[in-house]
Amino acid sequence: MSEACVPVLLYHRVSNEISKASRPLCVRTLAFENQMRLFKNLGFRSVTIEHVAEALQGKRTLPKRAVAITFDDGYRDTYLSAYPILQKYGMRATVFLVSRLIGGTNEWDQRLLSTRPVPLLSPAEIQEMSRQGIEFGSHSRTHPKLAGLIDDDLRQEVSGSRRDLEELLQTEVKYFSYPHFSVDRRVERAVAAAGYVAACGGVSLPAEPSVLRIKRIVVSHESPLVLLMQMSGWFQEMRSNRVLRWGKNRIDPLRAVAGVFVGQRS
Repeated sequence: MSEACVPVLLYHRVSNEISKASRPLCVRTLAFENQMRLFKNLGFRSVTIEHVAEALQGKRTLPKRAVAITFDDGYRDTYLSAYPILQKYGMRATVFLVSRLIGGTNEWDQRLLSTRPVPLLSPAEIQEMSRQGIEFGSHSRTHPKLAGLIDDDLRQEVSGSRRDLEELLQTEVKYFSYPHFSVDRRVERAVAAAGYVAACGGVSLPAEPSVLRIKRIVVSHESPLVLLMQMSGWFQEMRSNRVLRWGKNRIDPLRAVAGVFVGQRS
């Protein structure tokens, strides 16, 4: 089964505290529950990145209507808001952690976007979630743009984060997520050399499936209907063309589903 047959969703924050800066990365708690309820009612079965990687390697056959749910950064609201909902609906998930900032705040956002501090998961919260079946992976040590680092710093971010997390979790950490989706061949080689068996990026990756560049759908819209459209092969094909034509209007597929024209043809 190719990765195109398995929607891999990327969430960041699940919270009702939404600022203008955080809005693109934040889904409200009720909206997240509505999405998980819909998945459950439609017969979707959640799988982890381990399962996706094994399917890409031909080692596993995934169930029909499989979906992988991932979270980047490890915000504390993953534990406070998302985790109880995942448990309620029997959904698995993979959370990628910034290892040197565990128990702290999102320093990278404060530095790049001048946002207020947002708490990250604590060691105890991570350990509890791990015991209950949540899968954890690495999102580097400090959340830099890896492609811009010198080799020594790159190794520290990639290999060092794995060591940090394995010490905390007392289990092997095999999966990585590229901060800022910053990846090139050198970064990919460093991830493989560090012992990771799979890595996740974003939507703008090469079309050819790769276990070290697993594509994900960034969840930035709260409507369950729009999310289902994002997950469909039809939507992905249309989205790759950027706009559709409807009479005199240019329509962005995502916004079209929500009923919004993006502009008039001149």
